[in-house]
Amino acid sequence: MTPLLPYQIIGARWLAEGPRVRGLADDMGVGKTAQAIAACDLINAKNITVVVPAIMRQAWAREFRRFSNQPRVCTIIGSAEQPMPDKGVVIVAFEAATAPTIRNALRKRDCDVLIVDEAHYLKERGSARTIAIYGPQCDGKLGVAEFARRIWPLSGSLAPNHPGETYPHLRIAGTWRQGYWDFMRAFTRGKSGPYGYIVTGNKDAPRLRELIKQVFLRREREEVLKDLPSLVVDQLPIEPCEVHPDKPILDRLQELKPQFEAVVKEAMDTGDWSLTKVKHIAVVRRLIGMAKVRNVAEYVRGVMTDDPSAKMILFAIHRDVINFLQQYLIGYHPRIIYGGTPDEKKQNIIDQFQTNHNRRLIICQIKTAGLGITLTAAHRVLIVEPSWSPADNWQAICRAHRMGQKRPVLAQLVSLSGSIDEAVNRVLLRKTEAISALFE
Repeated sequence: MTPLLPYQIIGARWLAEGPRVRGLADDMGVGKTAQAIAACDLINAKNITVVVPAIMRQAWAREFRRFSNQPRVCTIIGSAEQPMPDKGVVIVAFEAATAPTIRNALRKRDCDVLIVDEAHYLKERGSARTIAIYGPQCDGKLGVAEFARRIWPLSGSLAPNHPGETYPHLRIAGTWRQGYWDFMRAFTRGKSGPYGYIVTGNKDAPRLRELIKQVFLRREREEVLKDLPSLVVDQLPIEPCEVHPDKPILDRLQELKPQFEAVVKEAMDTGDWSLTKVKHIAVVRRLIGMAKVRNVAEYVRGVMTDDPSAKMILFAIHRDVINFLQQYLIGYHPRIIYGGTPDEKKQNIIDQFQTNHNRRLIICQIKTAGLGITLTAAHRVLIVEPSWSPADNWQAICRAHRMGQKRPVLAQLVSLSGSIDEAVNRVLLRKTEAISALFE
């Protein structure tokens, strides 16, 4: 059994000695999983349900073996046909938990603890995931949480976009007992848009901060991991380049650029990012990613040549971008993690990258591998296609800059020269700072 650090013991006790709903909002990379497992031991929990993103199911089973002093059987539920154990630890993905058969089976378990990892997945009160876990009114009723004796949400980015995303957790904890729109009026500023209410800022942050502190314990990495090496986050502007002679894209990109930039500028000015959820915007974003590929590959080759010990993580959004990066960097035998990569294969890729010095490069889809995994063998992170959600980019960077890292980390967000990437990244940085203020 791996011993906990002193601050992790405090976190475990925070969960174990608190009321029915208590959570950890510790910064990413400080070990929330270990603290939750230790808390299960402290209350002698026998039957535990863990709801997680799919990529993290195998990791949770492994961590129970590593951090628990009790011999619990861990079962990963992958389909509705799979029998639901009455005893032990059940680990299930968010999407699987929305299936009525699995949700009902989870509700029938004699559950000592319900752990919701990456709890920001439940940020939208009306999403299928939130309804399945917290219930239609976020009060537990009709959800997996209804009959759980303890509920422990864990997240390093509790409100990825705006303060209203803390509502489901504060509602189920009972620290906020009024309705959703009462909450939004109390703590957000906004306006009506074509797709509904648009949050443009915070309101009464001190009061909301106190409500959050009643439920969630938050520690920054700099506070508890004083020996963690430094992190530098910067932009890397590069010139556009055709990705392949047979696949010209720059003319098409130039043709769509004025309309794309007009929509994005309006979204930045108004705070209504729903304006960007149209087909031609998605097309342009993919083309921008493709236009980065060849010069990104050249940059990566330079880093690898200059530092023969360097390991790098590349994050992207589109499969085409990932496939071309793999093609241009084939000499480094990059391993790939997509959304559809099976759990066991993902874990094998991660283990090889962490332990084999010949495995120097890994390329990941940011939504799939940007959370819940450890890639501290790398000290260089390149976000080739930054997400328009600041929390996604920060989660990705924290795969390397977390407990276990031995070297200073340089994370770079790639922007296309002559495009609107730089302006978008500045807006995302401001959003990140506004949200982080709620937890200070």
